[in-house]
Amino acid sequence: MNKILIAFAATLALTASTTWAQQVLRLSHNAAPGNPKAVASQKFAELVAQKTNGRIKVEVGGSAQFGDDVESLTNMRLGSLAFSTNSQGSTAGVVPEFNLVGLPFLFRDLEHAYKVVDGPVGAKLDEAANAKGLIVLALWDNGIRHTSNNKRPIVKPEDLEGIKVRTPPDAMTIDIFKALGANPGPLAFSELYIALQQGVFDGQENPLMNIYSSKLYEVQKYISLTGHKYETTPLLASKMIWAGLSKADQQAIKEAAVEAGKLNREMSIEADVELRTKLAAAGVEINEVDQAPFAARSKPVYDKWSAQYPDLVKLIVSEAGKTVMSTHPSTKTTAQAGVLTPVVIWVDKLIVATGVVAAVGAMVVMFVSLMAEVVVRYLTNQGMGWPTEMPNILFPWLVMGGIVLAAQRGQHIAVTAIQGLIGRRGNRVLLIAHQLLIAVAFFYLAWVGLDVIEITGSETYPVTGIAAKWAYLAMIAGFVGLGITALTTLVRLLHASDPFAVRAHHIEEDV
Repeated sequence: MNKILIAFAATLALTASTTWAQQVLRLSHNAAPGNPKAVASQKFAELVAQKTNGRIKVEVGGSAQFGDDVESLTNMRLGSLAFSTNSQGSTAGVVPEFNLVGLPFLFRDLEHAYKVVDGPVGAKLDEAANAKGLIVLALWDNGIRHTSNNKRPIVKPEDLEGIKVRTPPDAMTIDIFKALGANPGPLAFSELYIALQQGVFDGQENPLMNIYSSKLYEVQKYISLTGHKYETTPLLASKMIWAGLSKADQQAIKEAAVEAGKLNREMSIEADVELRTKLAAAGVEINEVDQAPFAARSKPVYDKWSAQYPDLVKLIVSEAGKTVMSTHPSTKTTAQAGVLTPVVIWVDKLIVATGVVAAVGAMVVMFVSLMAEVVVRYLTNQGMGWPTEMPNILFPWLVMGGIVLAAQRGQHIAVTAIQGLIGRRGNRVLLIAHQLLIAVAFFYLAWVGLDVIEITGSETYPVTGIAAKWAYLAMIAGFVGLGITALTTLVRLLHASDPFAVRAHHIEEDV
């Protein structure tokens, strides 16, 4: 009898410990810290803990700590990994239907893509994933993809000929780059940086957020905004592990996946605009492309995949609300701008060249003159005098040249503060009015500067005899440069289909 009681007590104890034990489930992803995928994965873990009252803890392994995307897919299907914020390309290796989301030049922008994948298309993908032992919790964002390389800017499809381009291990991307004339090859993302650094590949394709967060710009010279395809970030769960969860926990996890996905998408939208400026500042040459000839060259891709998945291709194209070969709407921006685009680009280059010459020239002359003064004083114990006046004359040119250059690059806080406050939720009229106000204000200040020069009149520096007005001319030149910068931005706003993208405008070709 005692043995029975002891066994019964032990069973109760074991049951109680199992009931109250925290369940730890692992999530794998390959993104670097700060990437929207990485940030949202941490958010997902926090939300799961909150919504399950701590019953479930999600342990996040970023930067492929728990294996790369392909390994993660295998482990989920075996039941040894619970979740993965995977890549569309790798997922397509197991669930080929995911390839179709990446049909070339299909989506207008990110929000257009979200509307399509959140509807019947997403339901079809989940159904296909289920058959392969995976559950689609949510379709996060992995951005619209662009092309970078070390050979030359990609302006037309012919520029891709002969270039070795790394792609994810998915057939769709490989088909696209073959159709465009490149020499594509698959490679794991975790190996990409070293492969580019060592010249194994000339280039690669990724959304800007991946290029920036993984510092691929350090080993690439050119980024061409081809926008050739869109990719999701599928947040997947192991069907085997999922089946062992309670209905309440399943619902909590699904809700966490959708909520964290909203953060991921918000970050992706902001990054798509803001990173153009940051990448340009890092020294990468960035250029836009006319997508029409690229779209025309990609028609065989549609033909091939329509033959394999006629119903799903038809559904996706229908949901996207477009015919297969209509051109990407962003190409209309260039066409609408017409002859204004070359003029604006030429003015941009002139402003940047002037700013560089003024800032660098002033800095060099000041340094040389001051060093000469130091050497002469050391050798003769008597200074020349005139070098001490050079900073007074040239420092205004250094400052104003730097300010104009920074404003043209979209990096000067004082010039862009109001625009930042308007934000993405602002509207076209406010943005245009803002740029017009800036232009008027700076041109007015330049006019006031003429009065200052007239007042100073014949004032000169005592040693060099240089007129004091030359220092004040820097102020006028700077204000004129800032006014012209505002006007070129205004022209872009008037001719762009997405005025908010203009906020992150940068000089796309080095002078």
